[in-house]
Amino acid sequence: MRDEDAPPMKRTTTTTLLKACLFFFALTSYLFLSGCGGGNANLPTYDVAGDWFLYHVTPTTPGAQGPDLFVFTTKESSLAGTTPEGSSITGSVNGVFISFSWVDLDGTTNTYFGSVGLNGTMSGTWADSRGEKGTWNGLYDNATIVTAIVAGTWTISIDTPSAPVQGTFEFTQIGNNGLSGTTTLSLQTAVTGTLSNASDVVTNILFSWVDSDGVNTNVCMGTVAIGSATMLVTWTNTNGESGTWTGTKI
Repeated sequence: MRDEDAPPMKRTTTTTLLKACLFFFALTSYLFLSGCGGGNANLPTYDVAGDWFLYHVTPTTPGAQGPDLFVFTTKESSLAGTTPEGSSITGSVNGVFISFSWVDLDGTTNTYFGSVGLNGTMSGTWADSRGEKGTWNGLYDNATIVTAIVAGTWTISIDTPSAPVQGTFEFTQIGNNGLSGTTTLSLQTAVTGTLSNASDVVTNILFSWVDSDGVNTNVCMGTVAIGSATMLVTWTNTNGESGTWTGTKI
């Protein structure tokens, strides 16, 4: 029997039960996501699985070495693959940041750090266990014939912190992806590079040349707009200079 002096009992309504259930769901969801590292924050922004043309630059060695074909596979943020020599690659991709390493046949460990760009590009720095170090650039190989007509003469302008630089490039396309030519920027120095389709309207371009001093290596990576005969790239060299490069086909 209920005590008549006891305070009246509160009736539990359907609204009260619903609020309690919603609070419990929100709390458990928050704890679950917190335990998983906040959801997908560490997953790759861009898929890097596939074949990549990589170029390497060492300050002590004139010219860009490459293209070397690297094959990458991914599982969430984990990275694996093989080098042109067949060495196994291990690494990770978190957001736009990539890191990977492998051991050469002679036992040298090579370590790469960099970032992945939009439409199949990436670049960064590398170092090995012998004390060598440098920079690297990569283009995704989508195994299609390049549709941009890059062959011909281009007038260029490089914006640098010191002063604008102007000159011309004469390009020749080789096969599906190859690029060669000369530039008046350095006494008709030979130019080598690679092309790769990024989309229906853009082709990626990566090329390099060595100055007439035989030492300073210049690397340009960017895009060619299909159908408009315009080019926009970033430029760096082993002297520590950098800038943006715009070109128009004559």
